[in-house]
Amino acid sequence: MRLEGIQPDLVTYNTLLSVCASRGLGGEAEMVFKIMNKSGVLPDITTYSYLVETFGKLRQLEKVSELLKEMEARGNLPEIMCYNVLLEAYAHSGKIKEAMGVFRQMQAAGCLPNAGTYSILLNLFRWNGIYDNMRELFLEMKRCSVKEAISRRW
Repeated sequence: MRLEGIQPDLVTYNTLLSVCASRGLGGEAEMVFKIMNKSGVLPDITTYSYLVETFGKLRQLEKVSELLKEMEARGNLPEIMCYNVLLEAYAHSGKIKEAMGVFRQMQAAGCLPNAGTYSILLNLFRWNGIYDNMRELFLEMKRCSVKEAISRRW
């Protein structure tokens, strides 16, 4: 594109980041993001969502946390998908305290948990034998009228 004098726009960069996210290509995602920033194209919530998804899948939790902070600093509040990706990464890493911290942070930011959020946390508690927390969380789901998650997708 650039060889032909055509400059990529936000949609082009987000499309490339979408591919990186679906394939877990962290290095490539970083490269696309750097080029995007150097070219003066400002990232949006979609950009950050794809980056969070990419690095969440790779269990690069520090990178995901940095991205969430950068998002907020630029005025892009994380959406449920971003939080769920981070929650799932912590869950698969067995980091209960960190996962619950993200859950509380999400709620404090006014982002309501969805069925996927609850499914991730229920699995985290189940994997670690914390059945009392499972029961409390399930009751919270019922109080909030959240339908039970049928799949792992959020």
